Amino acid sequence: MHLISIRNLRADAAIYPDAIKSINHWYTTVKKSQWQNLEDVREIYRDAEAVEK
Repeated sequence: MHLISIRNLRADAAIYPDAIKSINHWYTTVKKSQWQNLEDVREIYRDAEAVEK
């Protein structure tokens, strides 16, 4: 799995400054991860759902 862009998250963080810390933490986690499938993601984020492209 790949994170394509954080641009939208950064834009949202500008609107909702209380979310900046959470967004940055999430981004750091995603960048370090070696997820191969949804079950790998759910080891950290148990409520994660698949999204169609």
